[in-house]
Amino acid sequence: MKTKNKIYAFEPFPENVEFLKHNIEQNNCHNIILVDCVAISDKNGTEKLYISEISGGQLLFDHNIKGQLNRYIEVPSKTLERIIDENVLNQIDFLKMDCEGSEGQILKAAPIGCLERIKKIAMEFHDNVSLLNHDKIVNLLENCGFQCRLKWDGESPFGYLFARRD
Repeated sequence: MKTKNKIYAFEPFPENVEFLKHNIEQNNCHNIILVDCVAISDKNGTEKLYISEISGGQLLFDHNIKGQLNRYIEVPSKTLERIIDENVLNQIDFLKMDCEGSEGQILKAAPIGCLERIKKIAMEFHDNVSLLNHDKIVNLLENCGFQCRLKWDGESPFGYLFARRD
């Protein structure tokens, strides 16, 4: 489905930015605002982005399911609140989060007023590295007025969380 609304895409890893730029150009998308080489985090500043052996698996933690990570690059980071304020976003219709375990940090750092501007959220959760496991994320979001549901096998540290408000 295509939308004519503005889409803000944040990608901290330079290689993935190049793929995004190519896809945006190939699909003739003029409504996507790509903010390249910036991580969304729980703080504004600079973060170490650890390089995983998996092309889409870079993360702000020095370990993953396979063990310790040593290679990293430094990238600017912004909070969800700063992104909303800088772009004067009164409402976010849909927030998709695939941030390799940083979802707990990002949401915990966001003030309630920030989260109240969001109508729907779809995210991948990573209980093995996230500051908040999926139960705590559900609790945080439900306390902000979201209705949540999971798509999860009940065993894996990974799954999907969908949240919406009426």
